[in-house]
Amino acid sequence: MKTIIVAGLVVIGSITAVVGCQKSAPAGPQTVKVAVTDAGFVPAQVDVRSGQPVVLLVTRTTDETCAKEIVIADEHIRRELPLNQEVRIAFTPEKKGEMKYVCGMDMVSGTLRVE
Repeated sequence: MKTIIVAGLVVIGSITAVVGCQKSAPAGPQTVKVAVTDAGFVPAQVDVRSGQPVVLLVTRTTDETCAKEIVIADEHIRRELPLNQEVRIAFTPEKKGEMKYVCGMDMVSGTLRVE
């Protein structure tokens, strides 16, 4: 009987050790809400991590600026921003540094800081 109990404890210990050594699943994408207001893109700076998926949820809430689309040239992204509709933009930045997000006329801008 003692042999069975000891064997059971060894098996449980081995399973616990293996499970504890596994890397945890990566967290979901970095999700950031960005608004287009009379003041421009808010927030004007967004910090994200390189190599991890990013989802920007962009909502234009004004018709008083030229920011009716968003362009992230470094990621080859250009998306229309319909008034009061959330637009989902997903990408994975690989290169560290700063990249701009701008309106279609390059007059209103913000910065993605990739760390």
